[in-house]
Amino acid sequence: MKRRDLLKVGALGSAALAVPLLRGSRALGAPVPIPKRVVFVYLQDGLLIGDGEPKPPPGATSYDARNFAFPACLQPLAELRRDMLLFDNLDMVSATTDPTSPANAHLAGETHALTGAYRLGDSLPGAASIDQFIAQELSRSGAATALRSLEVFCSADMAYNDGFKGPKKIPSTSAAGQKLDALGRPDEIFERLFGNPVTNTANTSALIERQKRLFDFLRGEHSDVGTRLPEDDRRKLDQHIQHLSDIEARQRALLASQDRQVLWPSRTLVDPARSLNWTYNADRRTTWYNRYELAVPLNMKLVAAALHADVTRVATIALDPPPPEGLGFSGGMYDAIDFHDLIHKANDPKTSQAQNPEVRSLIIRVLQNAMHKVRILADELATLKEVDGSRLLDHTLIVFTSQIGWGSHALERLPWFTIGNIDGYFDTGRLIVLERSTDPRATWRTNGRPHNDLFVSVAGAMGVSIGKFGEASVSTGPIVEMRTA
Repeated sequence: MKRRDLLKVGALGSAALAVPLLRGSRALGAPVPIPKRVVFVYLQDGLLIGDGEPKPPPGATSYDARNFAFPACLQPLAELRRDMLLFDNLDMVSATTDPTSPANAHLAGETHALTGAYRLGDSLPGAASIDQFIAQELSRSGAATALRSLEVFCSADMAYNDGFKGPKKIPSTSAAGQKLDALGRPDEIFERLFGNPVTNTANTSALIERQKRLFDFLRGEHSDVGTRLPEDDRRKLDQHIQHLSDIEARQRALLASQDRQVLWPSRTLVDPARSLNWTYNADRRTTWYNRYELAVPLNMKLVAAALHADVTRVATIALDPPPPEGLGFSGGMYDAIDFHDLIHKANDPKTSQAQNPEVRSLIIRVLQNAMHKVRILADELATLKEVDGSRLLDHTLIVFTSQIGWGSHALERLPWFTIGNIDGYFDTGRLIVLERSTDPRATWRTNGRPHNDLFVSVAGAMGVSIGKFGEASVSTGPIVEMRTA
């Protein structure tokens, strides 16, 4: 750096280089609309055929929108039924029609689950995921929050930073091929969200002015470097300059606004997680299961707290099922190598495992355990109150997604659902049975409604109006059946 530039930065003051982000984007009680929030929950595995989808009620031969048996795998959510929308015949059509073959069966669903776009090569998503798309659009519209989005993973393997594994990647993507990292340990998530409280905002105007000079300087430096770069590198640098502008806009709005810091949770919330054994090689039956049972509920509460304090309005939670060893399974039982192998076999009607009630009961217990964690999130959102006394859940949408539909890597009849009507935008308490149609490109196959269309509807509920999402040849528009009449 040139000497005069170094002096220029020095004149900005160290506060401008390390200014804390104020958490919140509006004054408590201010007469402005309560912001909408959305949480995407992504399950690594599928459910169990026969116990994961809606069925006729006992004694009946058919089911309809409001008269159906609640799926056994989702039973922990049954009391939230009137806040939910369930779907039948929702398919990952973009994945089954993608001309590029995936590297393996898991990547077939993973690359499409949140993007609905044809993949980039055989292993990477080909576009921004729906959560990041909504977060980017909210930012462009002026919704300034300390974090544009929050990415969290919930699994027994939360030891990604113990030297054994690298950062955890989840299917959220900021652009084609650009997967995002996520945090898993509750104490680290707390620090990310609430670790830098603001105690003095008397010098707000001076901070804003110093930040403006800092960002102007950085843009000048980037422009100077950009003139000497090849076109591809210059395009990447332009993207970075745009990110800087976004950060500047958010920080200016945050510094100029009242704070919702009063809504932050106490640090004692995550104290129980500090004593956990986080090492990767710990015993799976006890240590892995115990830390899953303690840490995942804390993560759910932290996500709810972040939305409540308006730290962010978009969150994504990658949720793994619990370690099945803690629920009575060991490798080799029922002629299965591991639980993954077991759920595959149980979803194949030709196998003995599929007909074994003990196997089905075990799998249902594991999946219900995961759904209980979703219930914790929903309950926390229902408990926290907005400034007008309404439930935070009334202004929040939970969108449950998965890598696959069923343990056989099927991508049809996705067992997805939503929780929350998001200010009355959706008419909840129903099962939406979508139509199937013959695929013109493969007449031997029928397709349900593309999951892209669910994302179009979710974006609309968040105030982001779009006609299609993901692969344009697949997406047909919003699922109008979801809307309040």
